[in-house]
Amino acid sequence: MFADSEIAESARVTAVDAHWPTIPGMTSPELIDVFGAIVAVEVEEADRERIRSQWSRCLADTGLPADAEIPLREHIETHRRDYQLATELTLAGIRQSAGSRLMLHAAGVADLATGSVIALVAPSGTGKTTAARWLCRNGFGYVSDETVVISTDLTVTAYPKPLSVVIDPAEPTHKRQESPDALGLLTAPVALRLSTIVLLDRDPDAGEPEIEQLALADGLLALIPQTSALPAMDHPLGTLAGLVVAAGGVLRLRYRDIDQTADILRSALATPRVQPEILDQLHPAPGSELPEMYDAAPAAPAPTAALSLGSTVTRLPYTDAIAIDESIVVLVGSSTVVLDGLGSTIWRHCERPVSADALVDRCRQEHGDHADATHLVLDAIEVLYSSGLLQYS
Repeated sequence: MFADSEIAESARVTAVDAHWPTIPGMTSPELIDVFGAIVAVEVEEADRERIRSQWSRCLADTGLPADAEIPLREHIETHRRDYQLATELTLAGIRQSAGSRLMLHAAGVADLATGSVIALVAPSGTGKTTAARWLCRNGFGYVSDETVVISTDLTVTAYPKPLSVVIDPAEPTHKRQESPDALGLLTAPVALRLSTIVLLDRDPDAGEPEIEQLALADGLLALIPQTSALPAMDHPLGTLAGLVVAAGGVLRLRYRDIDQTADILRSALATPRVQPEILDQLHPAPGSELPEMYDAAPAAPAPTAALSLGSTVTRLPYTDAIAIDESIVVLVGSSTVVLDGLGSTIWRHCERPVSADALVDRCRQEHGDHADATHLVLDAIEVLYSSGLLQYS
């Protein structure tokens, strides 16, 4: 998983605005197409054939200008160097696409006839590469084992990188890079479109594979940690939710062995699904202060007095929010919070400063009277304050 903190903090690749210069004594770089970004990799002649073989389906035309450049690291063993290169190439592509396309931490497999793509979403080390390797030898086209890149019109850009295969289970980050051509993986159609989003849930105790559709809020909460650079999107939650709705929602596949799943996945591709529409998109007002893009929700300013009915309550800056049924999902930087019940009502009505007493009245109107209404509302305000969503004074 390429966390947003890696994107924010890791050393940036060098931007390149022209063709790679020819310097006496240096070998020419290999140009790799990383879901549309052309990345130049410094390669020694001794490594060139191996790198070209691994990245055979991502090699770019030599005449193209590079968007970024990275070196092939030296002084480490070959497997580790190749894995590091794969990581750096993927991060370079993520940086180039941040803010323009949605990127899921997922394997992608495609129907060979239609180009319909299933995004198989899962954290690192939980089955994506194994799924891609088996399914793409058995009737599906290979899109990626790592990152599924989706435009807002559901167009998918393939990233048929070498598969990162664990060498020693005791050291899961020690992986070798295997070419999809050498593995005999079927090639995906050129025109690809997202059709189905599936959360992989590999369980050694599972029986027959089972697939279920998640509620929209639950599906979003499961997807958000498996995205890259989501906060860089314009209206990120609304954009992600719109994509999920257009794809018919989020499915969860519980299975023991991936070789049991081809039929159920084909059935999912062929079955139309309807996902309820979003009720409301609660974007920050134009010109609003926004949190740092990849930071967790900041702590609210320390209150100047204890919370009481006379306190003034207001929202803190947030990145995006959407309302789904009775819930509100709020994104603050890289942190996601789901609000239900009193929390949802209070947050929605704090767009402008409001007294805690008025919030108690509002909650009575929407949820009915309660003998402990005042205490319940004040407690809920404290919870929202501690979550970095509100401040009071």
